[in-house]
Amino acid sequence: MLLILLLLLATGIGISLWLQYRESRLNWRLGEDLRESQRHFQAIAQSSPMAIIISCPEDGKIIYGNAQAEKLFSCAIDTLHGSQLEGYFSKPEDYRRFCSQIREERHLDNFELLIEKRDAGEKFWASLSSQVALYGNSDAIITSVIDLSERKIMKINYLSRLIMMP
Repeated sequence: MLLILLLLLATGIGISLWLQYRESRLNWRLGEDLRESQRHFQAIAQSSPMAIIISCPEDGKIIYGNAQAEKLFSCAIDTLHGSQLEGYFSKPEDYRRFCSQIREERHLDNFELLIEKRDAGEKFWASLSSQVALYGNSDAIITSVIDLSERKIMKINYLSRLIMMP
């Protein structure tokens, strides 16, 4: 009887160890898949011709910016990472409208505003398009930024010419 109980105990321990191994392997594989997915995303984002910024929806902290964002905002990637998204908005009400729409609709298309180049002390017109998405294991706001400065200048010149016409 004792032998049967020991045999059942040993079998139970063996099955338990095997199930734990299988679960650990599955978790490891999921982690590897997630890291691979992040590597693919970063490769795509780095090769994108437009500036891409990823920020945390809770506190607005920038957690990723590609090389084009570094150029557009005239600041080093290290300065961009960890800074607050709100600090790049020229007007606080623009940031509040941005956050409000992201919370309500989880996306934003062609949001035009003045952006500050913090290190350069300059401003430029930009169009933001954002989407809340899963980044790592939590939500993040993925934002593409397009510089509209040339378009705005051309529009002003065009309107000036129209006004000057007899």
